[in-house]
Amino acid sequence: KGDYMKFLLAGNPNCGKTTLFNALTGLNERVGNYSGVTVSLKEGVYKKDKSITFTDIPGAYSTATLSVDETVAITALKTIKCDGIIVVVDGTKLERSLYFVCELLRLKKPVTVAVNFYDELVKNGINVDFDALSKALGVPVVGISAKRNINLDKLIKLVVKNDAPPKVNNSIFTPEYIKKVVDGCVNYKKTKAETITEKLDKVLLSKAGYLILALALFITFYVSDKVGGFISGYLDKLFDLAINSVSALIAKKYGLYVLSDFITDGILKGAFSVIGFLPNVLVVFIFLSFFEYTGY
Repeated sequence: KGDYMKFLLAGNPNCGKTTLFNALTGLNERVGNYSGVTVSLKEGVYKKDKSITFTDIPGAYSTATLSVDETVAITALKTIKCDGIIVVVDGTKLERSLYFVCELLRLKKPVTVAVNFYDELVKNGINVDFDALSKALGVPVVGISAKRNINLDKLIKLVVKNDAPPKVNNSIFTPEYIKKVVDGCVNYKKTKAETITEKLDKVLLSKAGYLILALALFITFYVSDKVGGFISGYLDKLFDLAINSVSALIAKKYGLYVLSDFITDGILKGAFSVIGFLPNVLVVFIFLSFFEYTGY
């Protein structure tokens, strides 16, 4: 391979690919969870070895290009001469991520799979057998956390050593095969939070759940009316004071009664009537945000 090595970073959008690129190069490329973040190719030198460079490829879901991002990505993966491809996959969505991996295996370039969010897997009790996954795909696989710099040195060692294109049997990389691989390589241990969620689901999604839903909505609007009404009452007093002050200033002091009526009755009362209703709306949105946050 000589003294100079070049690797491409590929993966689905939001898999942490650019975060890995930043961690390896020490650069500060923009990261985000929306399309178009990495549209152009970005290249950086490995901060621990200046003879190794990485090129951050735009995120793509498939080699069948559907967007500008994917066209740029697939064209780069097929045409750029490199020593290998690092495919970053989301460990929390492994089955979906492996479809793209299987497509890249057909490019006949050395491929190394970096299963990102390893720290999240550990935190949520998800155990991935990386050796079994590596054997099933026919390429090196390592669990990493780009954000927390976990196993990045191990990843680079595997990438540098991996100089052989994978031996691909195109006929076996079917959705059924990928599902079978994931089921065999991932041991999912339920967390305490999930156990509680299942118990709640049995109640909330049963026939009694309709009554609980009705009660929840009743409490939402009852509290909104009482609390919002209480706040609105004080706001009305404050608004009346403001309106009387403006009326006294314009009408009584300057004698501009028509202008006073226009400002106080036409503008201020209309605006304050809307503002006075905001506390009720705010309380409702607080309840709705709670329902959304909990998943109810």
